[in-house]
Amino acid sequence: MISHQSHQASLAQRTGLALAEALRQEHAGDLLFVNGPIRRINDLLIDGVRHEQLPSSIDRPRLRSPQSAAALAINTFLPWQRAPEQLPLAGWTGFDAVQFEVRCPTGLRGTPPHLDLLALRGEVAVAVIVRCIEYLSRRKTAVAPSYDQLLATTPGLEPWRRQLDRLRQQLQPYRHVDPGALIKFALALGRTFPDRPTILLYLYWEPLNADRFEEFCRHREEAAELADAVRDARVTFAPQSFAAMWQEWAARGTPSWLADHVARLRARYCVSIPAVKHL
Repeated sequence: MISHQSHQASLAQRTGLALAEALRQEHAGDLLFVNGPIRRINDLLIDGVRHEQLPSSIDRPRLRSPQSAAALAINTFLPWQRAPEQLPLAGWTGFDAVQFEVRCPTGLRGTPPHLDLLALRGEVAVAVIVRCIEYLSRRKTAVAPSYDQLLATTPGLEPWRRQLDRLRQQLQPYRHVDPGALIKFALALGRTFPDRPTILLYLYWEPLNADRFEEFCRHREEAAELADAVRDARVTFAPQSFAAMWQEWAARGTPSWLADHVARLRARYCVSIPAVKHL
């Protein structure tokens, strides 16, 4: 019998291999990989997205594998830099600008949480974090005791403080959602944007046949449960799959380049995961 831990690792590995195969097929068998990472960042970017267009804030070493969450964010959102006002995100449009890999300080020592994308307009902030396959195998984030008081004294974050209390008491049933990391994001956003409501948009990738795997289904359920638990906070939590977001984009008529952009994203990322063969 395969243990839960080994099955998790196996699923993460098979998922990464499926994404790597889609990348190879797109490049018609060109040599893309050298000792693991890809040879050129451009090989990881879809048509219409070029290395030269990357903002200076982008951490280039994170763009080295087909399952890179950073590459997924770049491929999805970089074209919107030329039309931020038309970007539909978490039910909002009319953004003044989009920024990549933005650091949000919490007021505590250490490396501050960094967002994959930040979209701002006068009365709202939408902060985006991207997950590709990390939630299948990543370790959970620890939250230092110094966060407790700061979270309790930051207005509008009481629902998130209750989540931290549950985490401290080991009452959280989450296997795939990382509440510690999300609590840190919520605190950072609550302190960075004290004068406006903020949406923490949690965008996650899934394979085409996600419903066949308990891990993907459970991850969805956990994300929805957390969203409900903090719905009254000033920093709300909004989980959405990339497939659902791309479907919304495909239904729009503008900008004129959007339909082709969604088609390229689907060609790269819409893959299925083979089932485990039991002997």
